[in-house]
Amino acid sequence: MMIFKKAVENCLKAGGYEVRNEDGDEKIVHISTKNENNKKTNQNIIICGAVLNSETGTKEKNINKNDYYRIRLNNIKKLSIDKTLDNVEENHWEILTHANIKLNLLQVKMTQSISLNLNENLDNNRETGNKGGTFVLYNVSRLAAIKAKYFQRVNDNFYPKLPPVDELSFKELTEFEEWSLLFNYLLEYPSLIEKSARDLIDGKPAIHNICNYLFNLCSLFSVYYRRVRILLDSKEHLIPLLQSRFFLCQAIEQVLRNCLNLLNVETVNAM
Repeated sequence: MMIFKKAVENCLKAGGYEVRNEDGDEKIVHISTKNENNKKTNQNIIICGAVLNSETGTKEKNINKNDYYRIRLNNIKKLSIDKTLDNVEENHWEILTHANIKLNLLQVKMTQSISLNLNENLDNNRETGNKGGTFVLYNVSRLAAIKAKYFQRVNDNFYPKLPPVDELSFKELTEFEEWSLLFNYLLEYPSLIEKSARDLIDGKPAIHNICNYLFNLCSLFSVYYRRVRILLDSKEHLIPLLQSRFFLCQAIEQVLRNCLNLLNVETVNAM
């Protein structure tokens, strides 16, 4: 439940609300696992759903958070066993595991039950699919690598220096994914956060909407990245398109990091 509480607090702050622990005359958002009879008139209660075992369909009582963490950690290491990672943080696997756990939990509507797959057999574990925290963090790392490579080429005088963003018209962005990323996701982000915060104040669970936005944005960017070359040659006629695509990628990376900060999810340097 603490994972949900922290995400709710961050979302309310991002939506412009002041968050305090003490009671007052303002609206109170109370997160609990059970109904409470002494509800105050200015209080909205969000009841968290039960945690179920996906195999038995019953409430899980035999596993603690440390056991669940160990299962997820082992799954993630198995997924990455054939990859060589150089210069990663000492806590690389810890960050990936916590990201997967948090996002797998937060993507479920808070009032609904959550089914946990506790099977340690990777082949049968649906919670480790590419829509989890690893997939999201992989795309953040990919965007960071694009940025690093771009500025390295600027330092090598292969690319010209970036102009101010307001000097670009972005008319060179003609691909479907580019406009979908811009209009359906980047420009909608402020409205998403404002609406999520308002819903929480009214006692409506909203954190899962931010997770869905995050996963869908990553999925679309992944398609775009595979189909379109972002770091083009340094030919003069390609520079406006190159710079427009680079600014688009920077905006996507920033929004992804903003979402992850709201959900209290750390990122890694490399994947």
